[in-house]
Amino acid sequence: MPGVPSSRGCDACRKQKKKCSPTDSTPPCSRCRRLGITCVGFGQQRFKFKNEGQRLVLANRPSATPFKNDGCNLNGLAITAAPAYGLANSLTRLTSAFVSTVNPSTDLSIQLPWNFGYYLLDIPRRLGTNQALDAASEALVAAYRCFLAGRGVAPNVLIKHSKALVALRQCLDDPVKAYSSETLCSIMVLMIVQLLSAPDIHITISHSVGAAQILKCRGHTGPKDKFENGLLHALRSTVVVEAINNPRITMSKQQWKDFVSSQIDSDTIDGQMMRCLAHLPSLMERGRYALKESLMSESTILELQSEVLKLRESYGPILSSFRERWESIESSRGTQYPRIFLSETQIHSHYSRTYCMALAINILLNCVLVALGGTNPQVRRETPQFSDEILKLDEVVNKYRPLGAMYMIICLPAAWIGATDPKTKAAIAGCLLKYQRDLYGPTATPSSAEQELLEKRITLK
Repeated sequence: MPGVPSSRGCDACRKQKKKCSPTDSTPPCSRCRRLGITCVGFGQQRFKFKNEGQRLVLANRPSATPFKNDGCNLNGLAITAAPAYGLANSLTRLTSAFVSTVNPSTDLSIQLPWNFGYYLLDIPRRLGTNQALDAASEALVAAYRCFLAGRGVAPNVLIKHSKALVALRQCLDDPVKAYSSETLCSIMVLMIVQLLSAPDIHITISHSVGAAQILKCRGHTGPKDKFENGLLHALRSTVVVEAINNPRITMSKQQWKDFVSSQIDSDTIDGQMMRCLAHLPSLMERGRYALKESLMSESTILELQSEVLKLRESYGPILSSFRERWESIESSRGTQYPRIFLSETQIHSHYSRTYCMALAINILLNCVLVALGGTNPQVRRETPQFSDEILKLDEVVNKYRPLGAMYMIICLPAAWIGATDPKTKAAIAGCLLKYQRDLYGPTATPSSAEQELLEKRITLK
């Protein structure tokens, strides 16, 4: 405890709170001489010690403001932030809040790692190394809290999203940071922020386009570490699916092959499905160009038909494996995944998601084949059946809404394109609106224009 100098008066004068006046430089003082008492302590330097107990520490310590909740009422959902007192700064508070946000113990319907990728669990240890990742993570924390509250996006979320875009631009201007794993990860995190904040955050430019451009510039060097491996594994499906509906994402056939290759599921039917899906953007681009150019020979069209037929034939056993796997979990006959790693609910959720995606991919393959002039009667017969299966799956995956079933926003439009019965189309449109309102709010309205635009893209018009 620090000492503060006090007066040099004697003990008797100090006790009576009287002025101690010396007669000369030696004791006794004038008051003690007059009273005839012993003068003790005259001229000695004393120190007064300040009390620094817990009460005084808390009173004098600068306040450490916990991470703000951006004005969102969480309706009883426990999301812990940094403690109000203690050794904390903006980085530690952000880290604490982000760890709570990506907590893998939450329900699958609202869990971020399960629905967007487990690379999110590795982000906290990388905070503080890249300003774009820090800003994107802060925006994700705020957006997720408002999403759980269900009361729209707070203004502070929009501000943090804007700051994250500025930080991302600064990193992209840096030749070293532009191709780093952290910058690529910040793009993925901003995709999630946009999804959770739609339609308040209007998407004027697709982050998938930027991610694809970064990957093309980096070249196929393979993942540098486990974190980047998981990041690329989660990114591939997002980019490939958007490339089907976005002509701005272009890659060569070999680039697509290298992009979807993953060490995580290279030997599984999930990885085989992604490799088949990666052929679609290039096939659709070449097919659309061949149909529009009058100088294209018929042999070119036939060559594309043959390529699609070959891909469709190789995809048939993959779809059958997905169907068998789904039927096995539905009938509770077991699973090929060890239950020590996944719970029964996780297995059911994963199998329903992959089977639904597998059906949608087969519908797209059939639509491309028909657009190229294919007349296979089996194709025209099975496509509506696949649409009916996706519609039936809607009843099963409904319990995983909102985030655990958001893939239905991708699968249901494919089912709508493949359906031929007007009643089935209407039922699919109604189900799609339900999932859109989960993400875009209760005021979301069905958009037939978007459906028709997607149909034109799939049918190569």
